[in-house]
Amino acid sequence: MAGGFGLNRFMRQRRSQEIQPFITAPAIELKRLTYDSKAFGPAVSPSGEYVAYTFHDGDQDSIKLKNIANGSTVQIMPPISEGYRNLAFERDGNFLYFTTLRAGIKNAVIARVPVFGGTPQYLIEEVWSGFALSPDGRQIAFFRGYGSVQDVRLLVANVDGSGERELIRSKPGELWFAIWGSGPSWSPDGQRIVILAGGRAAAGYYTYLLEVGANDGMAKEVPAMHWYQGTQVAWLPDGTGLVVVAQERVAAPYQLWLVAYPSGRLRRLTNDLLDYDKVSLSANGRLLVIQQETIVNHIWVVPDGDANRARQLTFGTSAREGTSGLNWTPDGHILFTSVRSGTLDIWIMNADGTDTRQLTAGTGGANWRPRATPDGRYIVFTSTRAGRQNIWRIDADGSNPTRLTSGDGEGTPYVSPDGRWLYYTNYAVSPSALERIAFEGGTAVRLSSQYDSSEPVVSPDGKLIAYEHYDDRRGWHTALLPAEGGEPVKVFGFHAFRAAVRWTADGQALLYTDAHRPDNIWRQPLADGPPQQFTDFKQEHIAYFDLSPDGKQLAVVRGDPYSDVVLITNFR
Repeated sequence: MAGGFGLNRFMRQRRSQEIQPFITAPAIELKRLTYDSKAFGPAVSPSGEYVAYTFHDGDQDSIKLKNIANGSTVQIMPPISEGYRNLAFERDGNFLYFTTLRAGIKNAVIARVPVFGGTPQYLIEEVWSGFALSPDGRQIAFFRGYGSVQDVRLLVANVDGSGERELIRSKPGELWFAIWGSGPSWSPDGQRIVILAGGRAAAGYYTYLLEVGANDGMAKEVPAMHWYQGTQVAWLPDGTGLVVVAQERVAAPYQLWLVAYPSGRLRRLTNDLLDYDKVSLSANGRLLVIQQETIVNHIWVVPDGDANRARQLTFGTSAREGTSGLNWTPDGHILFTSVRSGTLDIWIMNADGTDTRQLTAGTGGANWRPRATPDGRYIVFTSTRAGRQNIWRIDADGSNPTRLTSGDGEGTPYVSPDGRWLYYTNYAVSPSALERIAFEGGTAVRLSSQYDSSEPVVSPDGKLIAYEHYDDRRGWHTALLPAEGGEPVKVFGFHAFRAAVRWTADGQALLYTDAHRPDNIWRQPLADGPPQQFTDFKQEHIAYFDLSPDGKQLAVVRGDPYSDVVLITNFR
């Protein structure tokens, strides 16, 4: 990952050791430890001698161990397609913990292995997040969902998986937790666990630090700032503060913050255009390693799914075009999301990439997941311009914004082929549900209730909905539901990456990118049978796609994350 660093300065207060904001100090020092752009999720050993990280190459992950002093690197775990995530050293440095996937288990498993490699020992199953080891190394804290993404609980168990107990659980519409790629952090004295939690105010949703008693589950907010979103939190080893990776506002990069504990006084450590993630500290608190990442995605048009005829439409070195939404209009234009203006907004261009125009601007919120109506008169989309997440509509030229829903969390709109119905996801209920209302307004009708359901995509004949389905028996899968609601009529064996599913023009099959191999698009016939590979790209991942109304062209968002490990010193 390339780029410069605009970095703040800090000093340590000798008497109290508490972080003192707004005081000039020697400049923070940064040193890149890897240079291949394939290094993710670093963990520094307690001694500060080694850094372990996931090496991602193609569709496989391995674990490498680097000697920080001399730069020598060895592979300690072999390449696997199931992945290695959330690496953490045991306090004595003898074992390395991580999460991975195993056959027959819906969600992740916490495992550990001797630090220089060996046979993994699998400890705890059905884990939905990263995890935290207690200071004495005897317990693990982690999140797990129970039948719904709206029912997520912070649990503590012994290292062998026994003695599992609940500390706190989410409350739909009131309290939720950052779990995907995130996790809890256990205080050095063992008395409290800090997590990134979500709340709601009049101005919209926010992320904050929540302190939970490790013994009694009593919770209270750490008095720090409210971020838009957060991904990581880690205690300083002396307990005087927390390092947080968070996004200050929508479309802003994920940056590094230092929060004094318990005062909550705050200072920003990084101030650049790069994204950071997966922070880890040495036992003496002097070394901090972190993932430094950029994702470059561009939009391509692919006639008839033929990768050899693919044409790139957008360009740039730091773009994420279309990642949050991409759609063909009935007249052959392409709607897409972009942050090129500094905020997440909706744009439109011709099918050859010319005449690019911004349709939403200056709304005070994010705008994403655009979808043109079948007659081409309107565009429906998800927006937080009024504070809460709702479905909005604009005319095809971007004028006349109108709010179509007014609840606490609706998204992913889809208009029926006849233009009569607006389908969407209600994320504010537990479990999350599919709903529909008449396009011209009316009372919302709940279509699903028993299982987590989201991301509706209506069939060409308007009779079926393909959607994202979760249940405790099968986990995440793509399923079919009658357009009038009820129970799923079919649950497929695949899980679409980022819920990207489209119907073929004849309604006889689904196109999707597989969550376990998002490098190509696959075709799944409704009449069973194995999936067939629809595109044949040799590199890069597919972040999102859409099929033109005549079924002859794909618009595809393709790209790769580029990530390296950075060492930060002199940051306190």
